[in-house]
Amino acid sequence: MKKRYSFPSSLSDDAAKAAEHLWAKFPRHEGGDFESIPLHTECTWVVLESLHGRYETFLQMGEEFWQDLKIALLFHDMGKFVKNFQVENRKKLKGGTPNWKVYIRHEFISCLLLLSDQSDFLKLNPDILFAVAGHHKPLTGQLFSEPDKQHKPIDYKDEDLAAIEGYLINRLAEMGIKWSFDGQFRKILELCREANDTNKARIYWKRTAIMKTLSKPGMIGYYYREGDEEARRKRFALFMGLLHSADWNGSARKLPLAPLQFEESDLRKYMSKKIGPNFKDWRVFQKESCVDGHVLAIAPTGSGKTEASLLWAARKPEGTRVFYCLPTKVTSNAIYERIKAVFETAEDKEKVAVVHSGAKFYRKLEDDDFKELSYLSDKSFGKEITICTVDQLLTVNFNLGHWHMKTLHLQGASIIIDEIHLYEPYTLGLIISSIGYFSEICECRFFLMTATMPSKLKNLLLDTLPNATLIEDKEKLAQARNPWHYLDKEWNDKHLQAQIKADIQAGKKVLIVRNTVDDCRNSFEKLKKFTVPERRCCLHSRFTVLDRKEKEDLVVDLNDDEPFLLVATQVVEVSLDIDFDVLYTENAPIDALIQRAGRVNRKGKKEDSRIVVFKAGEISRKMYTDEEVGPILDQTAAELIKLDGKYISERQMIKLTDLVYENYEVENTLGYAKGINVYEEVQKSNKYIYDVQYDEKIYTREGLDSVQIIPNKFKSELEGRSFAQKSLYQLPVRRNQLARLVPETVEDADHPFLIYAGDQYDSETGLYVPPWQEIKDGSKISTNNF
Repeated sequence: MKKRYSFPSSLSDDAAKAAEHLWAKFPRHEGGDFESIPLHTECTWVVLESLHGRYETFLQMGEEFWQDLKIALLFHDMGKFVKNFQVENRKKLKGGTPNWKVYIRHEFISCLLLLSDQSDFLKLNPDILFAVAGHHKPLTGQLFSEPDKQHKPIDYKDEDLAAIEGYLINRLAEMGIKWSFDGQFRKILELCREANDTNKARIYWKRTAIMKTLSKPGMIGYYYREGDEEARRKRFALFMGLLHSADWNGSARKLPLAPLQFEESDLRKYMSKKIGPNFKDWRVFQKESCVDGHVLAIAPTGSGKTEASLLWAARKPEGTRVFYCLPTKVTSNAIYERIKAVFETAEDKEKVAVVHSGAKFYRKLEDDDFKELSYLSDKSFGKEITICTVDQLLTVNFNLGHWHMKTLHLQGASIIIDEIHLYEPYTLGLIISSIGYFSEICECRFFLMTATMPSKLKNLLLDTLPNATLIEDKEKLAQARNPWHYLDKEWNDKHLQAQIKADIQAGKKVLIVRNTVDDCRNSFEKLKKFTVPERRCCLHSRFTVLDRKEKEDLVVDLNDDEPFLLVATQVVEVSLDIDFDVLYTENAPIDALIQRAGRVNRKGKKEDSRIVVFKAGEISRKMYTDEEVGPILDQTAAELIKLDGKYISERQMIKLTDLVYENYEVENTLGYAKGINVYEEVQKSNKYIYDVQYDEKIYTREGLDSVQIIPNKFKSELEGRSFAQKSLYQLPVRRNQLARLVPETVEDADHPFLIYAGDQYDSETGLYVPPWQEIKDGSKISTNNF
């Protein structure tokens, strides 16, 4: 029988009651509920006990670890007893303005209380001090060293200090720990109380700077000891992650979610509901996925890879979580909707999360009741199933964001990585490095899947996970759904244009893919006259969040027999579950073409489907020329010419990829080498446990240089709106394009980190970025020109 945990509603012993008047959590308004320091502390202990019951079976950290955690929670908010915290927060509660010149961060005082014991206890258990120091602000070598806080006096009431000391001594004694607050500690506090004596205060801060203590060889060296760094870093991450979880849930009086365990029968019910009577049984490929260890799955579009990966995940160890990692935000959103339909009900929406840089706004669009604060749990991997971009996984080893809680929730996890062939060498190096780390240190198991698996990548992945089971959907790999044609003519060729026009007017679902946004917009402008507004769509990256979602929903919801024209960029390669009759695509690397072709005749039932590849323009040729690979487009064209007019099976496509990249060794590229080694460099420079404070994409996707803007036409409309509302009007542009936008960038009055730029935007074709020549000529640019 599972143990029940309950939160205390009051304090019973005298030691706790003596400190009951000191607040830890302040209400949002006068007359609201508050929580005393002792009561909050003991609520965190209740959560910790619940966490212990869930995690200890597979963490196996030992009782000393859990007792250290209890001590850290005991001290973490004790520094709030000082008047600098109590008085200033009470002012705020009554509508006044706190005097931030005297406000002092409570975790600093909490660390002083910890350091008051002169025994070697903390040297043997440094996790406690480090966790208390960094439980609110990033833990760095400069923590508590801000110049404006060097001279602040600390003020307190003697009776409040006595109450806190009494409570601490009493609770520590209950744990069998003898603790004494020595005279030196009180002398330090007395020095600090002399508010007018800044010289003595300066001496005080210099003598007691917490991070100087933390940086001593006996402390930080604990984590930095050669040969044992990873194990100690993991211990600290688990320690801090559990402390955060206990603190957050204790404040909310909420126990952690119960572990999710699901079986094959649960997925079968979903498939029966989704497909109806036509669902008889799992396909052979899906059944083969039901193994306990690592899996490398090669299966084309339409194989049911998602269901296969969930069948594999159903065999996860009890109490562990599931992660589904994808290359883009759009694919993450799409898979989130599918998996949410399996595991959540209208009454229970707490099982599945979607996490990426735009997920908070996406959830708000889908659910008006979604609270932004609940995303804090999502982005720290707190839900039982997390759908995310691969960046969210990769940031863990960069010590970014909530990496401690992510590490905790990744222990023993089942991790699915989809479309693993799509990543550039640098990001692939990070992924390979992460797979090695998480499989060894965190005992995770992996399901790596893709529709296009070149032999060299397959061998690289098998070297990384030598015990992985290789599974191929032999039935689908043998299928040839579409004939391929190569036309050695560029976009403006009359014959090509006549073909496209004929297909549009014949009522076919026509997909056209261009390699650049500008070409996509221009092609759409040329073709839109052949159809009506309801039956056409232009799709690329330069649309606002709102407009792009509307367009994606439109094309995903198309019926098979509906005529439609979609002109798009590479965003369709992995973003959308769509099924068209005909594809006209500009030549691109063979693996990109295969992804695009997967959007045509997906079910293999169309009789007149086809793929037409036409010659790439000069900009595309420059864009896809790689020093380490050579002229990719020429090699791709040469192989397609040999097969012109023939049906190409999925397995032949993989062989084509091998031929085009025959002389390409990803392991020998500079990007891959950097990606493989960068984690170790970051860890060493940050002492293995210090937090890093940068944008995740700087670390996870090399070469990204985009910036988010809001088209200037929305500026007056968004005046006075919230940050979340304004963010729905953002879109990305490359930094080198900013100077070409008219008007130039202007900061938002209320949210300076949001910028407006460019007048030429409409919801049908997106943002227009004028070419340099147009800027140099001083041409007048009007929104009516396109």
